[in-house]
Amino acid sequence: MQTEIFKKSKRPNAFIVGAAKSGTTSLSEYLKLYSDVFVPEYKEPFFFIDGFGVRDIKEYQEVFSGHNDEKVIVDASTGYLFDKSVPQKILEFNSDAKVIILLRNPIDVTFSYWKYKRVNGHERLPFRDAISPAVQKFRRTTNFYKTVTDWPPSYWYAARAMYYGQVAEYMRLFGEEKVKVYIFEDFIKSDFLKQDLLSFLGVAYDPSIRFLNENASGDVSRFFHFLRYSRVLRGVKSVSKKFVSKEKQIKIRKWMIKKSTKRKSSHVLSVTDRNHLKDIFIKDVKKLESLLGRPINWKDFNETS
Repeated sequence: MQTEIFKKSKRPNAFIVGAAKSGTTSLSEYLKLYSDVFVPEYKEPFFFIDGFGVRDIKEYQEVFSGHNDEKVIVDASTGYLFDKSVPQKILEFNSDAKVIILLRNPIDVTFSYWKYKRVNGHERLPFRDAISPAVQKFRRTTNFYKTVTDWPPSYWYAARAMYYGQVAEYMRLFGEEKVKVYIFEDFIKSDFLKQDLLSFLGVAYDPSIRFLNENASGDVSRFFHFLRYSRVLRGVKSVSKKFVSKEKQIKIRKWMIKKSTKRKSSHVLSVTDRNHLKDIFIKDVKKLESLLGRPINWKDFNETS
């Protein structure tokens, strides 16, 4: 990696590494509204994951070319939490980087990711079949890799929601002072936690900037999903922001969120499947609580003593 061509002052210095389906898009959009924070229009560059996303250091540098001396430069790529090789790569790229981890109830994340893949036509199997040991074992083989064009671990639904080991590695490498871990369900309701995050980044908190939850429970409308995340439209959106006030940006975001999410989901997690997932995750959640040194307010696991 020829990082010398990428001036350190221009490199990302804050990484939102995950977890997937845990409000990271909402967090990125929220931080975009702060003048001291630069979040590129390129959603999830995935640069530090081999073989996917941005593959060249010059292209990665170009992702952040719109940077205009903002204090904080953000790379928000949810695959960075799960891929075991990424933490060390980020540390070598920028040893001063700060890491932000947003975690949602693993039961909801597992089902939400399957639903996302299903609605977008990438997942053909029913939920319980897709998470079965036999299917998950096959999806870790080269034969499966040949059948998909996107990142294979995005089909490892439950494994990606096993947070303990993933979080522990970032804390081990970067130190607890450079890693902030927030629980999604608490973060979206707490101005105090948002203020804590801005303080961590060295940015003045503005209570007038509201956090809009984009992780709605409805299914995704493909057309408006394209409008929001299209690489084709990325340049247009980047230029338009120079001429659009923050108030209007917020109104546009609200409209796009509403249009890109169908109000009623056709997929609902059954009680039986929810209990099955609870059994899968209970030990990992308890280890995560021990690692963080605090209880986690996920109702499924609070019921178990």
